[in-house]
Amino acid sequence: MLIKTTSPHIYDLIVIGAGPAGMSAAAAALDRGVRDVLLLDKASEIGGRLRCRMESAAGSRLYHKAAGSAYVLKQFRDLLKTYEVPLKLGVSVNSITYSDANAYFTVTLSDVSQDSDCLLTRALILATGSANTNGRTPDTTGTDTHTSAPDSTDLNTELPNADSPVAASLITKKDPGRIVPDPLSLALSISVSKSQYFFIAGDVAGDKILPDDACIEGAAAGRNAAELLLF
Repeated sequence: MLIKTTSPHIYDLIVIGAGPAGMSAAAAALDRGVRDVLLLDKASEIGGRLRCRMESAAGSRLYHKAAGSAYVLKQFRDLLKTYEVPLKLGVSVNSITYSDANAYFTVTLSDVSQDSDCLLTRALILATGSANTNGRTPDTTGTDTHTSAPDSTDLNTELPNADSPVAASLITKKDPGRIVPDPLSLALSISVSKSQYFFIAGDVAGDKILPDDACIEGAAAGRNAAELLLF
């Protein structure tokens, strides 16, 4: 009896977080020729801080004018449509594991259908936003104003930046095989695995004054991932 088997689908790149950094990363990778890209987000809509925060100075670096969050988000909606970026929204990342033997990541999601709760990818970009500044909106005067808008990562725990001494001291406490779902733990655990196909971009890597800065950093991560994947 012949038993038909199918190999699991392995994405070239999965980007976790559909905020400015994540959207830029996905578009930049596609622009460089990576074809099998997937963009994930816990929220039911794209945008991240562009959707949750009203930042009048947004666009200052990207478009050389203070266009505001709504304008920048509209440009990104058009950009994702142009590049036909595949989206999976309203899903939570439960864990990420990395296999040194197979050289791919397994991303386990919740609130998805039974046949797609585990995704495999050759490269991974973490762009989940900042857990340090939940609800904080930088203004043009340099004084932060607080709002009740939720951060797209839905995190309430204040965490140190991944490059801080506190974070460095936690590396030895993390299991590189199993990752708990918060940006710091994701970053540290994957870093321990030393995979060159893992990137951190945007506010999760350190608070950005403007969403433009997250966009620029995300695009760089997307290009770097493409360079590894294609050459």
